[in-house]
Amino acid sequence: MKKLFLIGMVLLLFNVGYAGDSGITGLTEDTAPVTGDFLVTKDTSASATRKVNILNCLNVQDVSKLVINGLNGGTFVVTYDILQVGNCSLTSGSFTVDVDGGTGVLKLDTGTYATNTWYNIFIICKANGGVPSAFISLSATAPTLPADYLYKRRVGSLRATSTSAYRKFYTARYGEVIYENQAVALSSGTATTFTAVDCTTILPPTSVLAHAEIHPYATSGYSILSIRATGTTAFYRLYVSNANLDTQVYSIIPMNTSQSFDYFTDAAGGRAVNIVIIGYIDNL
Repeated sequence: MKKLFLIGMVLLLFNVGYAGDSGITGLTEDTAPVTGDFLVTKDTSASATRKVNILNCLNVQDVSKLVINGLNGGTFVVTYDILQVGNCSLTSGSFTVDVDGGTGVLKLDTGTYATNTWYNIFIICKANGGVPSAFISLSATAPTLPADYLYKRRVGSLRATSTSAYRKFYTARYGEVIYENQAVALSSGTATTFTAVDCTTILPPTSVLAHAEIHPYATSGYSILSIRATGTTAFYRLYVSNANLDTQVYSIIPMNTSQSFDYFTDAAGGRAVNIVIIGYIDNL
């Protein structure tokens, strides 16, 4: 009886695990390429057959090799291998955008290019991924799309520094931006209580993390530097000991949503700090 029971259990498990003999229906493999806006389609008819192209689903990526080259200062180039924009999966695109070339695709969405202003970089496309392109907009969430364009995805930021120019940056990948020339956030800071440092001209409104080089120094004794996002309670400290020691430390500085951080240093004995921003992490 025990043997018969065990044999019966094995057969039962085999039948459940092997859907082809279990009587389970409703799943079929579609080997043809999927077209249209969706990779997975649902049939709402009475038969309710679900069709999934497994190979296509496994190969689709949200983004691959997204690069923005911003060293020219008047135009920039956006390149990607794979990029999901709305319902569309775009492949192998490269676009050159003229920041002060008027309005429309590969330009500003609407209005006039203004100095000392942050702009947002978008990839856009029509239905089913048709005619992909790029442009910039003042809005990070609701740009004005050209006629017949349905989908958008923000891929970066830039700040206008003058007419037809912006702060140059090295290749930006997936929101990581490094400037060509570092920007001074704090020079010879000697505050002895938490003091705010405004970085709105260095970081876009969509970033709260800065790549920074911090230079605490002391002409005698030691130096203690404390840093936090403005208005928060959590902070971290850097210690520098020995007189006349000039230390350079790389760190990510947290900001509040207004792109500001607080610092203070033990300033007795000629202790102070310099902080320069070399880039930022954009929230894409």
